Amino acid sequence: MLLFWCMLNRISQYFKSNFSTAYFIIGLGIFFRLYYFFYNPPFWRDEIWVALGSQHFSLTSFLLDSGGLVHAPLFMFIIKLSTIFFGLSDWSFRVPIVIVSIVNLFLFYNIIKKLLPKSCLTLALILFCFNDNLIFYSVQLKPYQFDVFAVLVLLNFLYTLHSARLTTKNVCFYSILGALFVWLSQPS
Repeated sequence: MLLFWCMLNRISQYFKSNFSTAYFIIGLGIFFRLYYFFYNPPFWRDEIWVALGSQHFSLTSFLLDSGGLVHAPLFMFIIKLSTIFFGLSDWSFRVPIVIVSIVNLFLFYNIIKKLLPKSCLTLALILFCFNDNLIFYSVQLKPYQFDVFAVLVLLNFLYTLHSARLTTKNVCFYSILGALFVWLSQPS
């Protein structure tokens, strides 16, 4: 890891700003996630049960009756929708998770840009983009990337709420968003 950090410091010297360095690091994070996605690792047993379980329910049953579901109903709804659009294959189960994993990179950068000093941005971004657990679970049929997504979006809105005035419109929007994330992510 230290060697990788030294290489990235050398590479970042050729860039003119932290902006281009950050997007270079995010680009490498996207590359690793897509490489692992196209590597197409086999499903684990629990992922097979989730995949089979998502096919036995209709789209409306995920939202109306969540009895028997292991994961959050909106997560299962998104997985079912993906298999309807892309067909029934292991790739179609993984597409929404990879997309959310890539979106998480940009959300994390948006948050640390507001909260951390510029000297810490590169290190924080490297730790997030090259985290082997986040890369590994970016193609697994598990809701962990959606959990990270929920935390990052809620942190972003919390920061926005802290710096903005509290109006009735904001309260309604954040209430609906919080209720939606309960259906998307169980830890939220």
